[in-house]
Amino acid sequence: MDGREEPDRRIIEEEVKAVLEQRAISASPAVPDKRLLAIFDAALVNLAPILNQLDACIKGGYDTTVILSDLAARLLDKEAIQSVCGEEKVLTCGDITDLADFAERHNLIAVPILSHPMAAKLALGIADTPCTFLIFQALRRGDSVIAAPNFIGGYYKTEKTSQITNLERNYFKTLSNFGIQFAPIEQLAETLLSGDSLSLCPVDGKGEKTVISSSIIANLAPSVQEFVYTNPVVITPLARDLAAERGIRLIDKSKVV
Repeated sequence: MDGREEPDRRIIEEEVKAVLEQRAISASPAVPDKRLLAIFDAALVNLAPILNQLDACIKGGYDTTVILSDLAARLLDKEAIQSVCGEEKVLTCGDITDLADFAERHNLIAVPILSHPMAAKLALGIADTPCTFLIFQALRRGDSVIAAPNFIGGYYKTEKTSQITNLERNYFKTLSNFGIQFAPIEQLAETLLSGDSLSLCPVDGKGEKTVISSSIIANLAPSVQEFVYTNPVVITPLARDLAAERGIRLIDKSKVV
């Protein structure tokens, strides 16, 4: 018997074992890819509710990275954000050397502070900052982008909301057509963590009643099975018909036990 037979056999066995192990890995169920990028725009806001939402996302399994716009880095408490997300996970625009590569690292974007200037830039197709560039890149790839407007006349009513202008209303219509979804900051984590339901609160032109139109239903992700709304609300007949056609339940939040 040739003395090389035993070593050759071991080599073959190791190669076969490696192939089988690789096949087993390939056949394993895919782990949900949860890479969240939270983009902070500049605004003077109370960070506490926003950080609570990000903390809930992290606890829900999202690998969360934060990027601060140049002005946000000056206005917001960076250390407070780092205390929730981790020092290495909170970046400024200047920290990113390869913007295109960075854009590919995340499959979900949240904008916890969507200011009026950023909404205007996005609606006009202006990507002149790293933050707006990253949002447009995500939309081009078909990734989810969820934003929480904070300014007066936003997509949900606040104590200071009075009346939104036609220009602002057109901004949101355009952003909705782009594929951006909207949620109040208090429901941001709930919206991100829920694969089957979505809670949104758009307001009408007078800032008085929620208006759910067919375009809002049409822009919901395919996985959405429930749409939770807050009264007072107006649901257009076309919106009801489209929701029924897509199998989406319209749920009054006040009646949820």
